[in-house]
Amino acid sequence: MEFGDLSENPFSRVARKQKNTRRRSLVRAFQVFVLVTIATGGILVLANQSKRWLAERLLVDFDGLAAGQKIDRLGQLADLGAFSVEPLANSMADEDPGVARAGYELLRAAQNNWTVLPLADELSRHELLIEAVKGIAIDLPDHRTGWGTSLMQQTLLFASEHPGSSGDLPERASKAINLLTLSGRPTHTNDLGERDAFGRLDVQAGPLPVDGIQSVDEWTTWPPSHAVTRNVSGGIAGDAPDMIAGAISGGSFGHAESTLSIDNRSTAGRSASVPTVYKSGASRLQLVGSDEVVQLADIADSTMVDSVDRGDALEVGRNVGWVDGSNSPVINANAQVGLLDSPVGTFDDASVMCWLGSPHAALREKAKLELVSRGFDGTAIAIATRIFTGNVNQRLELVEALTGTSVLDPRPWLLLLLQDSDRDVRLRAVSILGSMDDPAIAGRLQTQLGDERDPAVASRIRRVLNLR
Repeated sequence: MEFGDLSENPFSRVARKQKNTRRRSLVRAFQVFVLVTIATGGILVLANQSKRWLAERLLVDFDGLAAGQKIDRLGQLADLGAFSVEPLANSMADEDPGVARAGYELLRAAQNNWTVLPLADELSRHELLIEAVKGIAIDLPDHRTGWGTSLMQQTLLFASEHPGSSGDLPERASKAINLLTLSGRPTHTNDLGERDAFGRLDVQAGPLPVDGIQSVDEWTTWPPSHAVTRNVSGGIAGDAPDMIAGAISGGSFGHAESTLSIDNRSTAGRSASVPTVYKSGASRLQLVGSDEVVQLADIADSTMVDSVDRGDALEVGRNVGWVDGSNSPVINANAQVGLLDSPVGTFDDASVMCWLGSPHAALREKAKLELVSRGFDGTAIAIATRIFTGNVNQRLELVEALTGTSVLDPRPWLLLLLQDSDRDVRLRAVSILGSMDDPAIAGRLQTQLGDERDPAVASRIRRVLNLR
């Protein structure tokens, strides 16, 4: 190295700052951001499509699985978010009651969990639910339509809490509820009802309760030999003759409920307090007869009659009341459910059946539960309901139908109709009972003769008993 040669001196050059360093840093940062964004979007798309793929895979052989396996599949589907709404709704129409109830319960739980989602996501889930319910409304059995109604009521509640963003959601939910009612169903639903073990009621009403109903077998004696627990259907069992089915299902049952589930006894007491869309129809004004004097009093100061005259209790179309000898006001036995001081089990069958026509849902429900605990099935409760809520023509049709059936014993029902308030019904019942060669029936007619105040009916009883 010579003097003055600076080629090998590391300190002979001045350090210079490289140009565009900041620009390159920004470009690299932007490139990293784009890569991260693309990767995140890809992961989200993959996760979304994987849920769709999993839902499709879980539904491939769903119909061929056993009930327990179907319930397990539904539990897995419930974790797939929006892709689970339609499969869970479709499962409510499954032939197996356990699978159907599991689908409803999972869908109900999912609907409750939607409240923590963003408003747009929650709205989209409710829209999916409405379309899913509308898709199964025709295929859903009558005794499960209340499930769909319950889900739609929750959707209506969401719409009421967010009126600005819900748009036409209330109208769409209302249309879905109409599809679940008989008035909104196509004409071919009658064919579906004939194939279903639970015949459709020929009434214009709201959806039926949520309770699961099973078919019931017939009974031939009254009262049954022992108390059994059975599920009750408001319709007629499949083996009942056409005449009985026509007489009972030919019109409305008045205030009587159409279905009842024994599995839901523990919740029967609180079900009446649950608010529903149809709650407004629970309270009705009662007509007061021209010979009745109404005196208002606090409920706490009122007392319920301990016993009701049997003749008054069995008369159809009259208020069941009791008056003491001191100008006390008439107390309607159906007026206040809370005034029942005595347990329902202490009343006889006829008195309990009389409450099937009560305007109070709680008392009707209590009467049904009591009758079921005594061994009465859906057919028996439907006949009793017709007796205490039907008009004169319907009761006459029922008398004729009971005469022509061999499936059940008509005698106890005809004896019950001896206490009917209409003369024609009593005359027809006396004529049919008089044609039976039964000493016990003759004894009951003899007793009725002593209590009968209508000369025409008393004359008919004497004639069938060959009395002068």
